[in-house]
Amino acid sequence: MAITFDLSIESTSNQKDFDALIKYFNGHEIKLSDGRKVLWACEAHSSEGFPFLTVYTRDLGFGSLKENVARSEAAIDLFKLLLSAPPFVFAEIGAQIGDGGGDHQSLVKYIRQDPILNIYDGMVLSDEFWVELGKPDRLRQFRPGYVWKPYRGEKEIPIVHFHGYQQIYEKLRELPGIEYGPTRSEFPAAKDLDGK
Repeated sequence: MAITFDLSIESTSNQKDFDALIKYFNGHEIKLSDGRKVLWACEAHSSEGFPFLTVYTRDLGFGSLKENVARSEAAIDLFKLLLSAPPFVFAEIGAQIGDGGGDHQSLVKYIRQDPILNIYDGMVLSDEFWVELGKPDRLRQFRPGYVWKPYRGEKEIPIVHFHGYQQIYEKLRELPGIEYGPTRSEFPAAKDLDGK
């Protein structure tokens, strides 16, 4: 099975919302700070009647610091797109094995087991889904009608440990609820990926 880096979105049950999400994300292209272009594509899924959209790319790799940084930067771009995306129930960004998509009821059960641990960095929930989950705390407003646990970059490496991190970290700080870390003037001199 292939490993991809993607955004999984559960749509509302309204077909117009689902179609609008596909149109909004499909074919979106970004340019990373290292000069690479990343093109996003969409696949539609359904699990137990819940429509899912997987926004994925094959332009990002795994297994190196450089790729961890690129995935963090790409994720920040996807979160910025989510700020004005058509209505959805929840969204999560990360590495996926297989064809993406998920199971709404299993996710609800998993989160309810321990909302503090099982709502991870970068998960965005509609207010209705948040209420359905029992209003777990420690979440912040993402946009009107949505809450999230703020994203901190790919788990493999904090955003502040690579060349060019100031620019990417400033992008991260533009997302709602990001209140941690140094300001631009507090950054030490950047180092190359190999530590030079």
